[in-house]
Amino acid sequence: MSRALQDRPTRWHRGLSPAGEGVGSLSWSLRRTTIGRRQAEEDTVSGNADSGGPVRHRLLWVDGVGGFLLMLADELTIGQPGGDAPPDIAILADLSRRHARLSRREGSYVLTPYGPCEIDGRPIDGPTLVPDDAEICLGSVRLRLRRPHALSATALLSIESGRRTAPAADAVLLMAECAVIGPGKHSHICCPHATDEAILFRGAEGLRCRAGGPLTVAGRSVEGPVVVVPGERIEGQDFAFCVEEVAEV
Repeated sequence: MSRALQDRPTRWHRGLSPAGEGVGSLSWSLRRTTIGRRQAEEDTVSGNADSGGPVRHRLLWVDGVGGFLLMLADELTIGQPGGDAPPDIAILADLSRRHARLSRREGSYVLTPYGPCEIDGRPIDGPTLVPDDAEICLGSVRLRLRRPHALSATALLSIESGRRTAPAADAVLLMAECAVIGPGKHSHICCPHATDEAILFRGAEGLRCRAGGPLTVAGRSVEGPVVVVPGERIEGQDFAFCVEEVAEV
């Protein structure tokens, strides 16, 4: 992935999935790849051998779709970038360094305010459940939280007020046990030109990927689930993506 691409977000295609797409095959795939919460917590993408700790986030680039911050922790801080302890989701806006905390609890999302926050136009002053497709306002920053599929706690957090994340990305993928890249309206990342689904899921070796057909990893054809290694391009029949490490903001 070129550095020029990293420095600018690509267009995120929204609402382009085929009308009437069913959930049958996706539901089956999610059941097949979803692992138990306890195992997921134990295995949480521990592929950062240098630091010895779990990896909290990556950058996910999907060809023809855009770039996404792939967040892997159950609790994330949101705020302005910079400082000795930058937030997990850094937004270039007039926010405090630690403006809010977004937590995933038993499949739901809870927002805890440290600065001015609203959910669907209502100010909050304590931990508050965030409904699906809710608008979150952090000062002048408007965000939207969506859970595309009822069987997955993974959600997509998009910025709707013209602000940008640091590093730049089109949206933030809040990954629970698994996430789907595909053409259906229930996909977490809509890839309208694809005919197959790719499913990212957590495993003992970190992030893994499976698809309905064979995958090509760094130019090599591979059958079955593959380990997602940062910097290696993964291609399916009609899609391609790459996961990269995130530089310190």
